[in-house]
Parts: sequence; structure tokens; C-alpha cells
Amino acid sequence: MSSKLPKVLLGFFALVVVLVVGIQLYIAFSRPYSVETVFLSEVGESFDVKGIVSREETILDAQKSGAVNYLIKNGDKVAKNSVVAQMYPSEQDIASMAKVERLEAELKTVQESQTPGATAGTQATALTRQLNSINGEYVAALQEHDIDDLYTMKNSFLSAFNRSQIAFANVTDFNARVETLKGEIAALRQQSGQSVSSVTSPVSGYFVNSTDGFESLINLQKSGNLTEKEIEKFFSMDKPAVNEAVTGKVITNAKWRYTAIVNATDAAQLKEGRKYDLLFRSASDETVAAEVLSNSYDASKEKAVVVFETDILSEKLVKLRLEEAQVILQTHEGIKIPKSALHIVKNQNGENQKGVYVKYGQEMRFKLVDIIYENEEYFVSDNKETELDRSKYVRVYDDVIVKGSDLYDGKQLS
Repeated sequence: MSSKLPKVLLGFFALVVVLVVGIQLYIAFSRPYSVETVFLSEVGESFDVKGIVSREETILDAQKSGAVNYLIKNGDKVAKNSVVAQMYPSEQDIASMAKVERLEAELKTVQESQTPGATAGTQATALTRQLNSINGEYVAALQEHDIDDLYTMKNSFLSAFNRSQIAFANVTDFNARVETLKGEIAALRQQSGQSVSSVTSPVSGYFVNSTDGFESLINLQKSGNLTEKEIEKFFSMDKPAVNEAVTGKVITNAKWRYTAIVNATDAAQLKEGRKYDLLFRSASDETVAAEVLSNSYDASKEKAVVVFETDILSEKLVKLRLEEAQVILQTHEGIKIPKSALHIVKNQNGENQKGVYVKYGQEMRFKLVDIIYENEEYFVSDNKETELDRSKYVRVYDDVIVKGSDLYDGKQLS
């Protein structure tokens, strides 16, 4: 009997250890609730469409010969008879001439930074501020891969740095650098071939350095008469033949149109004469405000054709043609919260109140929400500004409980 007792006790203690470890593991790996920090967000009520872009376009007659050096960017405005590109014997010649232009800009900067007027009255604090500002702009241009801005920022930085050297570092001039730059420029000019010919624009407008073959198939006049079948045909047809020898085209009218196929339920929300924001997948970083010119909505049909018009142009927008887009009906700014966090509880008067449970330290609190927009996945609560409202309503950076059971105000969390 006495020999069995220790075995029983050992077994009991082993069972207790297993239970304790099991409970700790359960607490560690199956937390009874989940939280999510909420932030201020801007969300839009939107729907998807697809359609075709139409413009008034003039194709440039000049044919490519050798290498083409475009003097302006896509979307830049051009005047009638202005030069938009130059032809060179080879790409190497273009690269050499581009380097000449950069060196000439640097030479001008160096020469100007050592003139007496540039350094007179220079103050260390002012120069430091300027250098810091230029450095910030340089980093931004680097992140955006804007090569032209990078070189501009580089020369601005060089000018400020050179002036600081003359003013505070006992440097008298930069004549040695000036002579070096002059020598490099002269050598490059001797090596480079000269421009063979120039490309001029016969009309004023907005330049594009390529064509897509649709220029003869669609224009502003045709855009208002397109049917759903005709738009679908544009998407299903083979890509039109493109003359690769053409040097580009000019958009002669700033106004352009997007003729889209829209589901009837969505089209019913679009009013003629009103502006809506469009977000194209090929230019997803640019929101385009466009007016609804016409809407063929018919409650008896599944689809409608809607024509949008705008005069907003950019480097990306001038190349749009067959495009999918989002139509944004309106935007809402507030605190974005997952729908799973929403609860309805009765207050002291027995009235239903919508809110969420928020984790404050080791305590759970019920906070009201003021819903200004919702869908199946999330809702947006108005961000209250007054201190009284902020104490009662959910706030930015709150840890909202999005999953859990047995939730109530004042509950202590372990």
C-alpha cells in the first residue's frame, strides 16, 4: 500500500504539470481576442468600368533617320513650327550631346558661383538652410527617378557649396575646374556627330513621342456615338498596325473623352453635367476629374455607355487608349475600421447604440462610432474633433478589438 502511494502522487503531480503547461500554451497561442490599431483614412465609393480614350491628334510627317533625340517630354505643350526633336547619326552622338549640355550647365554654375556678387554678404546659417533644402529636393527627385531634376538639384547644390567655400574656407576661385570643364566640352563636341535634321510640329498642342494606330479609328466626333458592341470590338480586335518610323504626334485639343461601358446599376448614379473622379489603371497615381457628357442609362438594359470629358493632361495620360478605370462617386475621410469590430448595445435608456470595444491597457471599453460610410468589409467612422466627443467616440490609433467573445464595457483583460 505504501509502495503504491508515491506512484499515485507522482502520477497526480505529472497530471497537474501537464494541465498547467496546457493552459499556458492555450493562453499563449489562442488569445481570446484580436486587436487592430485604427487610422485616419480616405476611402472612395467607386465602381469599375472599361472604355476607350479619344482625342484630336495630328501625326507628325517626319520619318525617323538614325537616332532621335526628343527635346520635350510627353504631354508638354508645343507651339506651331517649334522643334520637338533632332536626328543624329547614332545613339552615341545623342548621349555625347546630352553630356555636353550637362557639362555646360555645370560650367555656368561654377563660373557664376565665384563672381563677387554671388558671395557678397553670404551668411553661414542661410547657406546651411539652402543646402539642407536642396538636399531634401535631391532625395525626392532621386526617389521619383526624375533625371532632369536630379541634375538641376546637383547644380543648385554645387552653387551653394562653392559659395560657402569662397566665403568661409579661404578658397579664392574655381578656375582649375572651369578649364577642365571647357576641355571636356570641346573634346566631346569634336567626337560627336552633328544633328542631321530637326522635327518641327506643324500645329500647336501637346506632344507625344509615339503613335498607337488608333488615331485614324477614333476621335472626339466619333466618341459620342459609340455603342457597347463597338467598344467591345476595340478590346477584342488585333492591335492596329503602327508605323514605327513616325516620330510622334501632337494632341491638338486639350479636351479628351473616355467612352465607357458601365453596369446599369452604376450608370444610374451618374448625372449628366456633373464631374466625377476617374482613376485609370495605367496611370494609377493620378486622379482625373471628368464631366459626364452623356449617359445612355436605360433601366431595361444591363449596360450603358457613358461619355466622360476632361482637359487634364500629363505624361501618362496622353498615352491612354483602351483602359480600365475606377469611377469614384465620392470620398469619405474618417477612421477606417473592420466590419467585424462593430457591435450594437443598449444604453441605459434601452436605446441601441453602435460602437466598438477598445483595449486600454488591461481594460476593455465600449466606444461609440458615427458611421459615414460602410461596405461589406469595413466602415468609416467620423473623426470627432471636440474633447467631449473624443472621450465617447473611437479615436485614431485606438486598439480596436476585431475578434473575440464575451465582450463588455469595463472587462479586465489578462
